[in-house]
Amino acid sequence: MAPRRSRGTLWLLLAALLLGAAGQFAWRQGEPALARGAALWGAALILYGVSLWVGGERPAWPTRLLGQTRDLVGRSWLRIVALVAALAASVLVGGAALRRAPGEPCWDLLAYWALVVTLALAAMVLWRDVPGRLAATWRRACRPTPELLAVLGLTVLAGFLRFWSLETIPAALSGDEASMGLEAAGVLAGTLTNPFATGWLSHPTLYFFLQAPFVHWFGRTVAALRISSALASTVTVPMLYLMARRWFGRRVALMATVFLVGYHVAIHFGRLGMNNTWDPALALGALYAIDRGIERHSAAWALLGGLCVGLGAYFYMGARLVPLLVAAYLLLSWRGGTRYWERAVPVATLAVGGAAMVAMPLLMFWRAHPADMVARWKMLAIGPSGWLADEAVRRGVSEAVVFLGQLRKAALGWVLYTDPTFHYGATIPLLGTGSAVAFVFGLVTAARRWRNSGAALLLVWIGAVVLFGGALLENPPSSPRYVIAIPAAAMLVALGLDDLARRLGSLVDLPTPASAAVAFLVAVGLAVASGRYYFQTYTPLGIYGGHNTQVAQGIARHLQTLPSPVACYMAGAPRMYYGFATIPYLNPAVEGVDLLEPLKEAAQVPETAGPAVFVLLPERLTELDVIQERYPEGRLTRHHSAAGELLFASYWVEG
Repeated sequence: MAPRRSRGTLWLLLAALLLGAAGQFAWRQGEPALARGAALWGAALILYGVSLWVGGERPAWPTRLLGQTRDLVGRSWLRIVALVAALAASVLVGGAALRRAPGEPCWDLLAYWALVVTLALAAMVLWRDVPGRLAATWRRACRPTPELLAVLGLTVLAGFLRFWSLETIPAALSGDEASMGLEAAGVLAGTLTNPFATGWLSHPTLYFFLQAPFVHWFGRTVAALRISSALASTVTVPMLYLMARRWFGRRVALMATVFLVGYHVAIHFGRLGMNNTWDPALALGALYAIDRGIERHSAAWALLGGLCVGLGAYFYMGARLVPLLVAAYLLLSWRGGTRYWERAVPVATLAVGGAAMVAMPLLMFWRAHPADMVARWKMLAIGPSGWLADEAVRRGVSEAVVFLGQLRKAALGWVLYTDPTFHYGATIPLLGTGSAVAFVFGLVTAARRWRNSGAALLLVWIGAVVLFGGALLENPPSSPRYVIAIPAAAMLVALGLDDLARRLGSLVDLPTPASAAVAFLVAVGLAVASGRYYFQTYTPLGIYGGHNTQVAQGIARHLQTLPSPVACYMAGAPRMYYGFATIPYLNPAVEGVDLLEPLKEAAQVPETAGPAVFVLLPERLTELDVIQERYPEGRLTRHHSAAGELLFASYWVEG
């Protein structure tokens, strides 16, 4: 060892020993000094590692890792500089958004953030390869393979099933959809200005900015709120095929895609103006891009995967499982040794940087308002909300027994229990009879193939959703929380069909192509049956959103038939108020007034300054006599459901 290097190593080693001793001494001071001691020990271990490096005792893998990182960025460290600069710019955007006064526009910050993300991704692209790749893509498009035609055809069919009659299927606009619509309308009106904050029920506001253009182009309609979800649900179809093909081959991928096209849960949430419809696309995008980045050693794919992870923070809380799924997949893909990690670590690092860059403005908002980050969890989780303890006392059992009941409902929501919420409320479980059988056999097949990282991840995926989206939250199995697992369920159904077809075919000496054809036809049958259930059985029931949503939809549509301007006096309290979001979203020009107290005499009836309509729910219909006494020339109309049940009565007054 050279004298200078020897002296440097000695000083580093002595400094490490001193820092370690100082850290140990700090720990002996008790609880208040724990953090200081940990910091000193951390510095000591870092210096000790540097001393080993300087002294020449360096393992081979860091050198190889450094080489892999250089190859990943095309031997241009400027790409790393670009990512760091983009991350810094994102921090500036977040800080500026926090400093903006309420009501002050943030369109410049949104544009700056989008530009930063785009330029960072562009910096990772090897542009010298782009012309060749475009030419190859064009040649393939000019001579499409049967596989490409099949995927395109399935995507078009999926789009039709999700876009067709968006205004009227489901017939009602739920309060949650309309509440998000009012937020989007607030973006257009300038009352909601910060895309990097939280809004209604602590949902991140960026989604409302995504909905706003459609509301601007198509007006305050039901379809305008649902278009973005239909787009996301349609795009999920080819993404599922690509991911399933990488893991299980074309046969399973095609069956999974066919099933997804007609899967009733995917169709339903693909037709709702809700932010959870984006969860499957973001999960598939992150997994596929990062996997592709490791395989092709591509910085652009790595960063794209990180962007999908980061974008998940701006949508439904289910997307917060995406980082967990990605981390689990990286671990499951490891087959021992360091070679895999030498390729995976640089890709994962770039992905983390991309995720941080995208999510940073919202993360900074959450840091300034920590209660908003966990508001939904505190509201819905069985522990923080106090539900678990209260339920144990109410039933006279232990909390463990209550939790096991939760876990049973959450796990069997796929095959046995039905959705208890108004978000869907289907009369069958998340999977129909045939698809449930295939799903269970798919779980067994995935467990048998646990060495396949894709199969193992499906088990983790389903398990994470059952635990975090079901057992740990109130009222399982609540279908909106299971939406992120739709791709995993489709792949498990296909895996089950494929395994059954292979095994049964071998037992009866059926040729492989014939058994594959049978499995494919069964997948088509399951998809058709699931789609028929949604459109021919569920939709005519008119149960989406619950009874109050049906009432609100009827009131909103009735108000749209009246001449404008009109005032609406609603006698619905305490069950319903005019502020039920469906009504004001669809009728922005109507002035709504709640009649909170029962009307007992004519003097209590408000004086109308112009055309007005009094809306009375059935339980307050007795007040109609008082209104008619005040305005005897009005026109009474009773509004019933398709089943003949009285929803509300309206009394039109000319003014």
